[in-house]
Amino acid sequence: MPAAVDPALAGLDHGRWAGRTLDEVATAEPDEVTRWLTDPESTPHGGESMADFVSRVGGWLRSLPNLPRGLLAVVDPAVVRAALAHTLGAPATAVWRVDVDPLSVTVLVGEAGRWNLRELRTGPNRHNGSPP
Repeated sequence: MPAAVDPALAGLDHGRWAGRTLDEVATAEPDEVTRWLTDPESTPHGGESMADFVSRVGGWLRSLPNLPRGLLAVVDPAVVRAALAHTLGAPATAVWRVDVDPLSVTVLVGEAGRWNLRELRTGPNRHNGSPP
């Protein structure tokens, strides 16, 4: 299977917050973090808004040709959450309501303009679906 890097599947651009934990940023800029978590159009970090992120990932899904053999995309969990928000027609704020483990598997089926969630399997660090 040929491999390629597609910038449309890059993780969310966190601007000047990149490399910092959410706790660090929330301590330093609590009002900005609250705005970012509640307003999908906001960009207090100078990066990409959540609405733009979901739109970018959705645009990638819409651009895919019919692929009878399918396609494997290895992406950051945030990209999976954005793809799910787009697929389900949910608002951009829905990315905060989906838990996606690293090394998990998400299966979307369909074609450009019509995607469905078929499967969402947790990663290997989960224990039989029980809370940690």
